[in-house]
Amino acid sequence: MQRTAVALALTLVLGGCFEMEAKITIEADGSGRQELRLGMTDSAAKALRRSATALNASGTHSDPMDIYERSKAQALFESQGMVLSDYRTYRERRREFVEIVAEFSSVAQLKSGGILGADAEWYLLPGRNPGGLRLLMFPRGHAAWLAAVEQARALRAKKHLDPVESQFFRRQKAQMAGLAASLRIELPGSIDYHSSNMVKDGDRAVLAELDPGVINSPADLVMALAPRYEVEFDGRGCSMPLDTKEPELPNAQKR
Repeated sequence: MQRTAVALALTLVLGGCFEMEAKITIEADGSGRQELRLGMTDSAAKALRRSATALNASGTHSDPMDIYERSKAQALFESQGMVLSDYRTYRERRREFVEIVAEFSSVAQLKSGGILGADAEWYLLPGRNPGGLRLLMFPRGHAAWLAAVEQARALRAKKHLDPVESQFFRRQKAQMAGLAASLRIELPGSIDYHSSNMVKDGDRAVLAELDPGVINSPADLVMALAPRYEVEFDGRGCSMPLDTKEPELPNAQKR
């Protein structure tokens, strides 16, 4: 499974060493474009490479920094049926940046990976309002979100954290100082509803940001690193195929 620099960096919380701005535009026929601006320090890049090797249980090595080489980035997107339409790298503020634009012809291609990596899962479902469509997105995957919900529930149930948990949270919180990570999704219809971890950014777009300022506990951190995003929009005039099965809810939310 291809683990991109974006997926690993958000998992590891590289803080001020890492900044990311992602934009995804979906048209009424399911085509669209992905735009990524990613920057990190040399030390962050080395940490990502070490972690990619450690996390790869299969024994094969997939370098998440391949995205910084045009030929490898192009091969990755083409393998998913996308077209790399713009690409550039540059150095600024002691960081190496890459900017990528990739075009996709269907939502199915978006689901195959793209700028957020193969861990991300997308679901397009009928909306609750007449003519509405719902988009669900799990940047680290549905299973990771379910596990995060259970872990956060267990952490909140504790009256006192043990010293190891407290120390880990303080260290992670400190590393997040200066972190800049955002995801903007533009849809083909006006927004009717969005989950509380997003805000509207115009009539047809929502914005999600990883904000260290609202992470006040280990449970908050767990949920921030494996979130679930939902947005419902006016889908009249859209011709995108829908998913037939709703992703599973945590046990406590099942009816």
